[in-house]
Amino acid sequence: MGKKTASVLWGAALCLITLSRVFCQNTGDFTWTVDGTGNARFVTITGYTGQAADVVIPDRIDNIPVKAIGKEAFWNKTAITSIRLPEGLTTIGYRAFEHCEALASITIPEGVSEIPANAFNYCRSLASVTIPSGIKAIGAYAFEGTAITSFTIPAGVLVIEDYTFRGCEKLVSVVIPSGVTSIGRRAFMTCTSLTGVTLPEGLTTLAFSAFYGCRALASINIPNSVTSIGETAFRNCVSLSTITIPPSVTNMGKRVFAGCTGLEPAVKAEIESRFGDLFS
Repeated sequence: MGKKTASVLWGAALCLITLSRVFCQNTGDFTWTVDGTGNARFVTITGYTGQAADVVIPDRIDNIPVKAIGKEAFWNKTAITSIRLPEGLTTIGYRAFEHCEALASITIPEGVSEIPANAFNYCRSLASVTIPSGIKAIGAYAFEGTAITSFTIPAGVLVIEDYTFRGCEKLVSVVIPSGVTSIGRRAFMTCTSLTGVTLPEGLTTLAFSAFYGCRALASINIPNSVTSIGETAFRNCVSLSTITIPPSVTNMGKRVFAGCTGLEPAVKAEIESRFGDLFS
């Protein structure tokens, strides 16, 4: 037997009801769907059609809890300056707030466990992000090109993905928890205000161009657990004067320190004696 459907007029929106989902459009300032069945039903916000600068997403729509923000739901909404997320939110979709260029701050509710790829990238005014301690993953490009000045990565995150903070030119400090084992490709590339970062014991890999162009970074200590440092990992870190590289590092990419003109001569000589020319 095929799936039964029926069309009904609900408020101002035309909806299509199936056995498991109600599809709705243009209800107030939001487009949304109802997913699940019975007491497990929940609303997913799929889009925003309003013009307000300060957006409040309701906790419930038609007495059904709002638990998800869908893929690209607020993509390129450049006039929005603030968004209040519902308390019961559990899921944020891919590119949900990408290019919300006037968005200045965001508080992510406690029920959210993952910040997906591209969630806030190029939110160029985004200076303050409050995230819950229960976050387990932060996707690639999640905060690329934002205006954040400091960031504490939650303890449950194990990998800093590729490009996560690339181009965050106002980022001064970042706290990386002890559980992180890998820092991805270009994760902090051109974070030009980053003055210091403590790499945790347990970290094993610094990938390609991880800290490329961090021009304010003055010193760094590589923990004993690191075995691999990727090509151009610290290239053009012009303020870098000291760095400690433990014996555990056995794989070193090309041009790791190219353009690091501030390295102390003794430090540079030690690096060259162990790894050869990593400066050109």
